[in-house]
Amino acid sequence: MRPTCLNCARKHLAKALININESRLGYPAFRWLAIGHLSEAEDELLARYPAEANRIRDHRKAFEEDDKYIIPILEIIDDLTALFDRQVQEHNREGVLRSLLEEGSIGSKKPGGGIVRSEESEQSKA
Repeated sequence: MRPTCLNCARKHLAKALININESRLGYPAFRWLAIGHLSEAEDELLARYPAEANRIRDHRKAFEEDDKYIIPILEIIDDLTALFDRQVQEHNREGVLRSLLEEGSIGSKKPGGGIVRSEESEQSKA
């Protein structure tokens, strides 16, 4: 199973949208390119976000059955963007906390794990 890549999934969804539009403009082979990109988007999400992968799969299967089916691709891209933004915020918050720990601004690590608050650290020095 490939590693999760939210940006890759969004890229494949964007390509699928372009190919769907081309297929509706009279180029039927582009429908299969769209289906392929939808499948790739699923694969990019399956390991870490199976619910999102299955959501795309359900839309892909409906589109395979009915080429007039409208897939809410921009909505899905927006949802993946929100998910990506939350991940970045969480990563940045963890990075800031790690930096503060390392510089001693919010305490230090206990020998067995956990965090010693600054005031605990001061008391142990006394």
